Amino acid sequence: MSIRETEPGFPKLREPRVRRPRWLGLRQRSAKRARAQRELDAQKTALMERSGGVCEAMFSVHCTRVGVEPHHVVKQSQGGSHALSNLRWVCRWCNEAIEAYPAQARARGLVRSATGSWR
Repeated sequence: MSIRETEPGFPKLREPRVRRPRWLGLRQRSAKRARAQRELDAQKTALMERSGGVCEAMFSVHCTRVGVEPHHVVKQSQGGSHALSNLRWVCRWCNEAIEAYPAQARARGLVRSATGSWR
C-alpha cells in the first residue's frame, strides 16, 4: 500500500464482487431452449410441407418465390404462438417488407393484432 492510497480523498479500492458462475443454472435454461427449438423445427417442417416450399406472402417486389423462414401473423410479443394457423412460410425479402410496411401487410392479412388487444 503506497502513501498516496492512505491520503484523504483518494478513492479506496473495492473488494471484487463474488459473482455466481454463468454455467450454474445453464443446464436448465439450455434444456428449455432446446425443447423450444425442437418444437419450432417441427413447425418449420410442417410449414414447408404445407406451402410446398413456396413463399406464402408474395408481398415484396423482390420476392424470390422460395420460402426460407417462418413469419408470425400475430407477433410473439403480442401473444402469438408457434401454431401453424399463426405462421406463414415466406422468403427473406417478403419478411423484411412485411415488417417495413405493416399497414399494407395488415390489409393483406399478413399481420394481425392479438385478439382483445388495445390496438
